[in-house]
Amino acid sequence: MEGRVDQASRVEQAARHIIVFKADRREYGIEIERIREVLRMPAVTAIPHTPDFIAGVINVRGHLVAALDVRKRLQLPAGPPTAETRVMVTIINRMVAGLIVDAVVDVVDLHDMVIESPPAIIRSRLPCDFLSGVGRLGDRVIGLLRLDLLFTAEELSVPGRSGAQTREQPGEQK
Repeated sequence: MEGRVDQASRVEQAARHIIVFKADRREYGIEIERIREVLRMPAVTAIPHTPDFIAGVINVRGHLVAALDVRKRLQLPAGPPTAETRVMVTIINRMVAGLIVDAVVDVVDLHDMVIESPPAIIRSRLPCDFLSGVGRLGDRVIGLLRLDLLFTAEELSVPGRSGAQTREQPGEQK
């Protein structure tokens, strides 16, 4: 009996709590510990001269936060915001950011034994290693993202300043 309990606790310990979201009908996941909160889509103020995946800034309880378009970053077709569009507030490379996603659909527990490396053909075509694995949950396939590689510190900052400061001063002249 004791062996079964030990085995069950090992499997339980290996579970990752994943928040699942959609981008262009595909499901992706991030460890839920990385997400501070999920918001309905607020107004986004565009900022000129930023990479195309930076949609602009949003106001989160009096603080300006960079809004990052996950669809654009993953090179998926653009889509208009809908009633299901959400912003997941997180910290990426020590910067508070809001990830714009089509919908937040689930929170699941994925055990290490159902998470596989991406197939070689996919890994060879990715611009970086932002896909840490692929989780299988029944018929669902969930791409697991590494936020710190999907949006790098270099991309989110301006030389001589932290990314958070620069993004919070949209009226500043460069």
